[in-house]
Amino acid sequence: MSPKYMKFTQLAAFCFIVTALSVATPDLGWSYAQNQTCGGGRQPCRPNEDAHPIVWDRTCVLYYLDRAGSEDFEAGPDGGAGVTLERIVNDSFDAWNAPSCAGLKLIYGGQVDHAAELPGERRNTVRFNVDQWRGSATTFATTIVNYNPNTGVISEADIVVNDQFYKYTAQPTPGVGEADLQNTLTHEVGHLLGMAHSDVSEATMFGSADLSETKKRSLHRDDIDGLCAHYPSEEYDSTCGMQTDEPDESFEQESGSDSFEWGKDEAPKDGTACSVTGVHRSAIVPPMALILGLLGGILFWRRTGRWNDD
Repeated sequence: MSPKYMKFTQLAAFCFIVTALSVATPDLGWSYAQNQTCGGGRQPCRPNEDAHPIVWDRTCVLYYLDRAGSEDFEAGPDGGAGVTLERIVNDSFDAWNAPSCAGLKLIYGGQVDHAAELPGERRNTVRFNVDQWRGSATTFATTIVNYNPNTGVISEADIVVNDQFYKYTAQPTPGVGEADLQNTLTHEVGHLLGMAHSDVSEATMFGSADLSETKKRSLHRDDIDGLCAHYPSEEYDSTCGMQTDEPDESFEQESGSDSFEWGKDEAPKDGTACSVTGVHRSAIVPPMALILGLLGGILFWRRTGRWNDD
């Protein structure tokens, strides 16, 4: 084998290794994100204005289920939401209760009549929209977050599920044309906590999902890191008291269709957890990895003097 051929083989092997490593670890360097009061999209920070993370300032947050329930699940004996639907909702919230590093507890407050809710009651309600869905038909759900624009402190957050254009299920594996409700709700609970979409494709807070997806039912390490960074365990108050007093003034931000950060883009045809077009980075990493691998190989060869034709 000629020396020149051996050099070429060594370069090719080096490029292959670099490319393989780049493709095999697409999530390195990417992480969770928390929504901010300003600084993103069409809501830039004004001069001398500081961005604040959008978070709850209490260590216990009550949530409720609209007793109207969902047409996809059997109603309870009293005409309210049935036990299966309640279990799915609670399991979705409990996924965020599980990490021991977090100083926040989400507590189920029972069923309420959302239609009879009075202004100022500020109940954090999961409800299902059957015939008046105002977003994209391809959107699974949206989370509406009210927060103080000066501090980022959340005062209320409602999860609204698109029950008009999707059929939801609680089966271990969704059937044809069915969407997994727990997969959708667990993602939306992250928005209820102020979290934005993650760039980690395996994370619960990744902004796109296939119709039959179930992996978002449980949290990824990236989701746990984000939760514990903004709700550390050392701040947990077992009395569930408020940490600070906030004025009633609030600003409504809609998760998944917020004009400042999450966008109002058309969702993929197979559906998405929020109304934002998500692209898995695995679709764009290989070409970039190949380029980086080739450049790295050229630099490696030049540094070792292998351009010499000896």
